[in-house]
Amino acid sequence: MNLELSYTSIINIFIMPESDDESAQSLFQGFLAEILDPQYIQNLSKFSIFPQEVQEIFMTQEELIYFRNHYFKPNIFLLRPTALRSFLPLLKEHSFVVLTYLPSDLEFISSIKNEFKYSPITASTNKNSDVNINQDFNCYILDEILYERLKLYVDKNNDKIELIQLLEKKSLRNKELTDPGFISRNHGVTCATESVVEGFGYEFKEVKFIPGSPEKSGYVRAIIEAASNLLTIAGQEKDISKSDLIVYSPSIYNHLYKFNSHWWNQVFRKIKNKKIKELIKNGVFKNPNYSGLIIETEEPFNLWDYPEAGTILSMRQSELALTTLAIQFLSILNCSPAIRLPNAINFHTGEIRELEKLSKLSGKKQILNFNKKFKNLVSTIKNEIGSELIEFIKEKSNSITLCTDTPLEWVSFDKIPLMFTHEISKIHTTPGNMFLLNSSQSVNVKVHKSELFVVTVIRSFKDNDPIKSMLEMSLKHFADIDNLVTIKIVDVSSEIELIRALNECNSHILIFDCHGEHGGSESHGWLQIGEDKVDSWSLTYKAPIPTIVLLSACLTSAVSGSHASFANGLIKSGALSVLGTFLPVDAAKSSIFMGRIIYRLSGFLNAVEKLGIDHLTWREFITGFFRMSYCTDILQAFKEDYKIIDQKQYKKLHIFGNEVVNSYQESWFEKVINAVSIESKLDEKALFNLVDEIGITESMYYMQLGRPENIRIIFKD
Repeated sequence: MNLELSYTSIINIFIMPESDDESAQSLFQGFLAEILDPQYIQNLSKFSIFPQEVQEIFMTQEELIYFRNHYFKPNIFLLRPTALRSFLPLLKEHSFVVLTYLPSDLEFISSIKNEFKYSPITASTNKNSDVNINQDFNCYILDEILYERLKLYVDKNNDKIELIQLLEKKSLRNKELTDPGFISRNHGVTCATESVVEGFGYEFKEVKFIPGSPEKSGYVRAIIEAASNLLTIAGQEKDISKSDLIVYSPSIYNHLYKFNSHWWNQVFRKIKNKKIKELIKNGVFKNPNYSGLIIETEEPFNLWDYPEAGTILSMRQSELALTTLAIQFLSILNCSPAIRLPNAINFHTGEIRELEKLSKLSGKKQILNFNKKFKNLVSTIKNEIGSELIEFIKEKSNSITLCTDTPLEWVSFDKIPLMFTHEISKIHTTPGNMFLLNSSQSVNVKVHKSELFVVTVIRSFKDNDPIKSMLEMSLKHFADIDNLVTIKIVDVSSEIELIRALNECNSHILIFDCHGEHGGSESHGWLQIGEDKVDSWSLTYKAPIPTIVLLSACLTSAVSGSHASFANGLIKSGALSVLGTFLPVDAAKSSIFMGRIIYRLSGFLNAVEKLGIDHLTWREFITGFFRMSYCTDILQAFKEDYKIIDQKQYKKLHIFGNEVVNSYQESWFEKVINAVSIESKLDEKALFNLVDEIGITESMYYMQLGRPENIRIIFKD
């Protein structure tokens, strides 16, 4: 790992509990049990708004907002002690390191301080730290000590002319907290958005709480109000690596949505009071809106008089607080509002399970039923979100970090699915530990265009498997168009051989070509490697995983599977971006899909470079590809299923579609439909009706997981 650091970058490290995969975790979402402690939650929340660059302490509020929108590249790490020790060689020479810890970790902090060339700044809640974050905490709390450390650094490094000039020309910023001019709601649905405002140096002078209610309207108004207020302050213009909005809905493990299961029966059996049992079940876990509730009872009671109920409620409250904290990190990193969606979008495990079953059938009746079920699902989810949030997301964003376990990418916010109208980065909200780490993860990777021109394929099929050579033939066909991309194919027949191949892989892009499957909502997903069912979660620490992984296999991020999908396991093992599959994919179509990505590597990137563009993100790259692929799907349906265009028209429209996508034109799909209208002599409304009728297409079987916006493709040496 190479950190993107300047002399004035701050490396912010929070010391987490020592743990491993066997450590106790919270029941419903999978956070490390120890961090349910309010001390961790409170201190992590404060840690999230620390300055990330020494230059920030010299900026006006306006300069800070502009800097965070355009140049902000934080280096935030949540590390357990053993991980920090292994990480030391990368950071011990750096001038500005902040170690935030709980008092219980004081001994560990004392044991490593002397290993740094420049003494790290320590922050905690006790008198032994350099900064006590319990005393008058705000975003300026590190300013004075950072200023003193900067002067010491310049004294020891008098060749750093730019830093000497910084000290001579700039004075410390005004540490007065200003009123943003609007109220705080101080609620879980607005806290992440409000924390961005507080990080700019504002202090809310008035708090107006959202009245508790089982209805969602009050929460939705508060979410939109807070988001609009932040956009008023921060604006919408950002660096390409940032997301315009963070859109999320907290979930629990997939299998726990089966509320009549044996597991839930065992949990609720311990609660003897029927009213309390119903309150926990329906008010907390089955609440379709925002977990607000009003208790109407003839006899008042204290929930905490029922220990089993209190334990469940306390744990879920802590999980929701940690979810809010994860979103807070993302909002601050992106300078973006967070939009909380209602719980109801997570309650479709039965429909999704049925959808996956139907996707494996090939009869005409079954295909029609599959498409009908798909349309019902996305229509229901859209209605559950509601028109106010739909309109806000549609109008205020082109890029989204999506934090949900539901396939929200399939829902059409504006005529076609979200995965084609927006640049999407997706982070699963289960397991909670991964969610928190991925949300706070801020490492940026720079990759030169030419480094992407070597692609490794790890393949595992039996010799008589009819699809064994399909991907190889497709990749070579597309690579041979301009002979710029080198394809390395490695055949493996066991997990041991797979691990060896991964250790020998030096490509930034890896493709897995094999069969995939999963064991349902309570088991892992796997790839079939020879006779071995390989679970990617078991690969952690055994082999390095490249930055970008493309999965040409079925069900690698199965829509009805558990959190432990093969794709998610690769993220845990170090990949920044994984292209996974929601559903079983057709081998021939998947081969062409992957082949077109390979051709795009050379064709598109070379074309972009000629336009004088310095860089783009992998998220931009793959979004453009998804859009072209969707155009292909729709045009093929118009030609083959509806016969409204012929082959010659198809080719002409296909070229036009690629042009409008690759030239970043607004309303690109409307322009494609307009072109089809001219060729077919059908009006645009009728064509959009056909698009709705087509429903799910092959491109929608794929999904983009991870932080692809953090991979920056550069063109200059």
